[in-house]
Amino acid sequence: MTLIETWFPYVLPSVPGCSDLLAIQAIRSAAIKFCTKSDLIQRVITADCTSGVEDYVITPPTDMTLQRVLSVSWSGNVLIPASPDLIVQDVVLRGIAVGTGTPATGNPTWFFQKTPTDPGFSLYPIPNATLTLGLTVKVSFTPSNAAATLDDNLYVNWVEDIANGAIALLMLMPGQQFTSAMAPAYAKSFGTSITRAKRQKNSGTLTNQPRVLARRFA
Repeated sequence: MTLIETWFPYVLPSVPGCSDLLAIQAIRSAAIKFCTKSDLIQRVITADCTSGVEDYVITPPTDMTLQRVLSVSWSGNVLIPASPDLIVQDVVLRGIAVGTGTPATGNPTWFFQKTPTDPGFSLYPIPNATLTLGLTVKVSFTPSNAAATLDDNLYVNWVEDIANGAIALLMLMPGQQFTSAMAPAYAKSFGTSITRAKRQKNSGTLTNQPRVLARRFA
């Protein structure tokens, strides 16, 4: 991980009079937007699948937050992404009254996040077997809103692009010494880099470091 202040030489010369605190906020905000739109920072996680456990919680690395669950495989089988509504519909289609019925158990077919801010994912049907390292999950992360460091990949390969996004944000601030009509040019360059990152995301950083924790279905 790389300290946000490492971006200062790429940002501060373009925004004279900008405080360090404002620069840190702008760099962090640009990095969050960059990662949110590109899914660039990805990790592959392997974890145990436990019988009777529907929900699996992902613990993000330091200074990161979960952006999206991109894919889930159970025992080598790729699961289908689904909305929670589809899972409820499946219960209804089985003739089970929603709210009183027993969810299906067996080999999982779908995965889903119960809410957009859910820190993990759920399986359906609920697994009826325990498999050591039976889950393989690909997820994307963004910097957290309080991050002091950013993923090394952002510095090694995208330092000037993140800087351009930060400079654009700062130049758009009204009534500052560094307010500038050049902001749209920096913003355009930043947007172009996000498009490029989307194309390159499959060659991004992929590791097994984060852990998946399970909680039992209630």
